[in-house]
Amino acid sequence: MKLNIDGAVFGSPGPSGIGICCRDSEGEFIFTFCKRLTNGTIDRAEAYAVVEGIEIAISRGFYHLWVESDSLSTVTSFSSGAIPWELQSRWKRCKQKITSIRFTHIWREANISADTLAKARAALPVDDFLFFVGKPAWLLKWECPFEHFSRIC
Repeated sequence: MKLNIDGAVFGSPGPSGIGICCRDSEGEFIFTFCKRLTNGTIDRAEAYAVVEGIEIAISRGFYHLWVESDSLSTVTSFSSGAIPWELQSRWKRCKQKITSIRFTHIWREANISADTLAKARAALPVDDFLFFVGKPAWLLKWECPFEHFSRIC
């Protein structure tokens, strides 16, 4: 299963949220999740998105995971094991349960759905969350499998 994750923060530190999309090998949405976190930084939000996404995937019986983030620092941190101290015990429990995991970086332009979910939660009460089986009806734009995305710098 592929998890696209993202964090959003309004100010730094400021109100933050996370967005998670889980898809199968055909690109079909298995679940989506978004949650409001306490005030924090973007690195903290991105790290929470990884751990929460993996915990949800494990709870749904998925143990072979591909985690994709538009935060290169988050991908590097989790690949090397240098994660925030407050998440270390949760991360350790996750690693004991998963069979395989890989982390990759993706450009923000190709992480549309997770970005939309993260921003949707950042303005709501702390710990407020939404979980959907499949894709929520209000998620109007998402990445299409095998679609080419351009980035103009």
